[in-house]
Amino acid sequence: MTPEMAATVQAWSAVVQAVGSVLAIVFATMIAKWQHDQNIELVEKERERIEQQDRKRDHAVLGVATRAIAILTEAFNVMHKAHMRAKTLLHEPADQNKVAEAAEDLRTSLFGLHAAASVVIWQFEELKPVYQSAGAEAAIFQFHTLASLKDIARVSQLLLGRFDRLTYHVVENDLEPSFQEIQSFHLDITEDLSRLYADDSHRPAARLLAGATGAG
Repeated sequence: MTPEMAATVQAWSAVVQAVGSVLAIVFATMIAKWQHDQNIELVEKERERIEQQDRKRDHAVLGVATRAIAILTEAFNVMHKAHMRAKTLLHEPADQNKVAEAAEDLRTSLFGLHAAASVVIWQFEELKPVYQSAGAEAAIFQFHTLASLKDIARVSQLLLGRFDRLTYHVVENDLEPSFQEIQSFHLDITEDLSRLYADDSHRPAARLLAGATGAG
């Protein structure tokens, strides 16, 4: 082999080696990109899986809270209606027997409200670990709602202790602030429910319940 041919072969060998190195780098880059894309896909799928689990959990928590508060709201609406009827009869010319009957209905509805509040308090206390495990938002909601429920139970019990259907027309003005307190506590509860997971699609069901306070 002549020196010229030897030099040519050596040059081509260098070229082939250089091309091989470039191809190896390109191939390694392609492998790294593929692995990166796979990792991103895996992370995204895991994120979606966690978000789906969170949504299911949030739906379950909101469903439990909504059903529990619906019990209280039903009892509150009955009491509120009886309260408005008794007040109307007191401030209009009416037979005293009708006033006494309306006052008795109001007293009975207060018993119902106190019983409903006691049941819902029990539910919220029993499910405290569930709310806490669902995150800070649900835990704070449980804490505030439980406090308002206990206030409703306390004030309704106080009203029952002072209530007499035959003297309701005498003490009505003294009792009125306590009825307003109950209405305020119930409004706090329904508003807190309407804000629970307010940034997600769970909200409409809670908003409907929050609007059904019966106050007006």
